[in-house]
Amino acid sequence: MISMTGFGKSELDVLGRTLLIEIKSVNHRFFDANIRLPRVLLSYEDLIKKILQDNIERGHVDVFVTYKNSTEHSQQLILDEDLAQSYLEIHEKMAELYSIENNLTTCELASYPDVIIREAAEEDNEALTSLITDCTKLAVDSLNNMRYIEGDKLRNEFNLRLQNVADYVDSIEERAPLIVNEYREKLKNRIEDYLQNSIDLDQTRLLNEVAFFCDKANIDEEITRLHSHISHFYDIMEDSGAVGRKLDFLIQEMNREVNTIGSKSNDLNITNLVVLLKTELEKIREQVQNIE
Repeated sequence: MISMTGFGKSELDVLGRTLLIEIKSVNHRFFDANIRLPRVLLSYEDLIKKILQDNIERGHVDVFVTYKNSTEHSQQLILDEDLAQSYLEIHEKMAELYSIENNLTTCELASYPDVIIREAAEEDNEALTSLITDCTKLAVDSLNNMRYIEGDKLRNEFNLRLQNVADYVDSIEERAPLIVNEYREKLKNRIEDYLQNSIDLDQTRLLNEVAFFCDKANIDEEITRLHSHISHFYDIMEDSGAVGRKLDFLIQEMNREVNTIGSKSNDLNITNLVVLLKTELEKIREQVQNIE
């Protein structure tokens, strides 16, 4: 089981090319990547995204990439020939107009703005592709290691909460059969008090009323389904891959069963247990949102 929250990074230096990739992930309904690259690496965004998608099924992922090229030919100088020619023509025209010597030197011409431009040399695509691929995979491995650790912590949390849920369901199951007997005695006592023992109580009608109440308040099916859902939750936690959506759906089903029990029951003890159940399920639901 994998958490959607984590952080990982990797730094590689190969033949003067240094690449640092940092990845941060948080929970999200779908896969969503925000990749921040220096201008020289913009064309490699799809490569990085493909590696992320192969390893991450769900979550919002922020990727920060830093790159430095310290190779021998990492920079190049470019002469703007048109601009240099314009400067030369201006100097010649000034010399002619004012009858002065044109003493413009090469050094002076080179010092004029934008005559010589310093740019990054064209990158070696094959070398960069290999570097980015290796560094991204290492960063993703680092991220996933943390996500697995967080997933184990969540598993332990779920085991604790599910045990509480199972205990509350067991308590409701033990309490449920007693409600009918208590209802029958309360109903009988109320009727006898009302009739003041002047008329014999019709046992058949009393039994019919109790049977009607028993059918209306019966929660055996809901308890059985809750036990099944709890068992299924444990099974899903042992599955590989993305299980977050399955667990989220299962929690919704468990909440539905608990709400039904609460609506059927007019017993204070069961009502209190339903409140405790819903509290535990809400805590589980909040944590399930972090599972991939």
